Amino acid sequence: MHKASRPAGYLLSALSLVPALLVTGWLIVAVPLVVVGQFRPATVAPLAAIACVVLVPLGLALLRHPAAHIRTPWWPVILTVLIGVGFAVFAAVTHSENIILRRDPGAYAQMGYWYAFHPTWSIPAPLSAFGPNPGQLGFGSLGFNQVDNTIVGQFMTGWPTMLAAGYWVSGWSGLLILPAIIGGCAIVAVGGLVARLMGAKWAPLGALFTAFTWPVLWASQTTLSEPVAMLLLASAICLAIDWLVVTADPVTDPRLRHRVWLHAFAAGLVLGAGELVRLDIGVDAALMLPALGWLWVRRRPGVWAYLIGLLLGGALGALDGLVATRPYIGINISSVRVLVALVVAAVLVTAVVAVVLRRLHRPVREQRWWRPVPAIGAALVGIIGVLLLIRPFVLIDHSTTDPNIRDYTGVLQQINSLPVDGTRGYAEQSLIWVSWYIGWPAAIAAFVAAAMLVWRTCNGRDKRWIPVLLVYAGSALLTLIHPGITPDHPFADRRLVVEVLPGMILLATWAMVEAFRWLRGVAARATGGWPRRWPRIAMAVLLLAYLVSMGIVTVPMSTKRTYIGEIAISDQVCRALPANASVVMSDTLWMPTIRAQCGLPATQLIQMTPDAVAQVTASIRAVGRTPVFVALDPGPLMDGGLVPQQVFHDVTMQDEQVLMQRPGNTSTLDLQFWMATP
Repeated sequence: MHKASRPAGYLLSALSLVPALLVTGWLIVAVPLVVVGQFRPATVAPLAAIACVVLVPLGLALLRHPAAHIRTPWWPVILTVLIGVGFAVFAAVTHSENIILRRDPGAYAQMGYWYAFHPTWSIPAPLSAFGPNPGQLGFGSLGFNQVDNTIVGQFMTGWPTMLAAGYWVSGWSGLLILPAIIGGCAIVAVGGLVARLMGAKWAPLGALFTAFTWPVLWASQTTLSEPVAMLLLASAICLAIDWLVVTADPVTDPRLRHRVWLHAFAAGLVLGAGELVRLDIGVDAALMLPALGWLWVRRRPGVWAYLIGLLLGGALGALDGLVATRPYIGINISSVRVLVALVVAAVLVTAVVAVVLRRLHRPVREQRWWRPVPAIGAALVGIIGVLLLIRPFVLIDHSTTDPNIRDYTGVLQQINSLPVDGTRGYAEQSLIWVSWYIGWPAAIAAFVAAAMLVWRTCNGRDKRWIPVLLVYAGSALLTLIHPGITPDHPFADRRLVVEVLPGMILLATWAMVEAFRWLRGVAARATGGWPRRWPRIAMAVLLLAYLVSMGIVTVPMSTKRTYIGEIAISDQVCRALPANASVVMSDTLWMPTIRAQCGLPATQLIQMTPDAVAQVTASIRAVGRTPVFVALDPGPLMDGGLVPQQVFHDVTMQDEQVLMQRPGNTSTLDLQFWMATP
């Protein structure tokens, strides 16, 4: 159990890669099939299996190379896997049932359900079911945009196709617990990343810290896309590190060069395929380009293979955005422009600098102008940390421009007894958000570690940290500067899940490990029994400080299930509606449920007035269907001159919506369904 074992190290390395490679194999097949309207189990399953059979060996091509091999006893491997499995089981047992469309989790669930039964991305608007002259109707809703006479899901297509596969396997249960399974795989991937960076015996600690961070658990209890994006990014960085260490020295063996090319292609494809589940992965890809330029300057093999894989994944993401989720790109066009500008700038700067450096006769670190760079880099990290720390005291963020978000923020400010100003984005609080979930000890340790590692990598040491510092630290900084999300919690904390929290945990864990190693060196030179205990005492103190800070919020919130009973409620709605109903709504909350789960045409009547109700009623009856009007409360139906009847009234628990404090509880959600038939 305590003796180093090659199979144990290989298994830990493989477990941190294989799930992401399988996900990538699925995504690169499923999304194009959705685009061409052929997303069916009989089509996607065999093609995805073939893609996975090809891709997995590519990603594992370098694991048996001595430089990439992790020698470890079995106990870190077993502990890391147990933490990942335990996380997945706990998240599955406590999963949310948020399938009614209020916010993003419900939208993802409804998109996944639609793809489970339909082979294409476009949903025809059921115009004919409402007759020849129905008046002013709308077929779009939160998460679904109306484009002419079709309805299009709002988000990137990759994750909903995976949710659809979960439904194929085990109905709603399979769909709702898939995020927990993916989240558990992401925990193991972070453990594998720690093993590559610090040594295998520290992998369980990195996995434990990540699993103990509540936003990571919360996202894995819902149908959000963050867990799969977190998995793909962590594994992509693992692949990049394996590539870096194998090519640390010039590669002359043709067979090894071939394996490096295959591995590099898989590494680029895994990162690029992340664009199919999360638009912001493009930022991570752009931040990886300087590392590619550095490898090209050093004439290491695999750079072009990595770029081909990255471009292939990015091209599929572009295909998805231009066809299946084009309205989503339009809604986020300002962010897309910034992303494109960042990618173009990264490409140009990397290309120019790489060409110049490659023509130098001496290595960069031997140039006189490079000597102050390590100190300047470390100082910049410290300055950035101080600026983020003092920002809430000197800056008030007014970056919100979307009218709907401004209105929503204003309502939440009233609920939270805060001054009403819908332009507030609360971005200045972002580092405080992080401190809620990992604590100030870990946050400060992460910045200290980042400064030290920047200094060390600039001096030619710890090169395997280069992808982590570029991608995790770079993306974390951009996110902390401008989170770009509706600022209520815990909803806003999803922005921390993919890069910020894993990156801070990696850095804070390294700080703990380095402190332990330094104290152990001091203790080895000391005399007497007490100094020899310092390393373990310091380790225990830091471990306690980290876990207590994380546990304050995670322990009480972890078992608070939300939106329970929504599957049964949705079934009750479907049973209450006539088989030939054309459903007219005063709002859009139930529209995707009625359209997909009940299989009935649904629309929103823009103005629920007696004249509008009479017009749409006559139009529906003209085509032989039964008009049914529904609403969340009786008011709109009564305004339309109808006599409403309550189908059900249920109370469940929902996520808290707070702005200036960390979530500490859930709140009640009053669900009503009123119906009227003229």
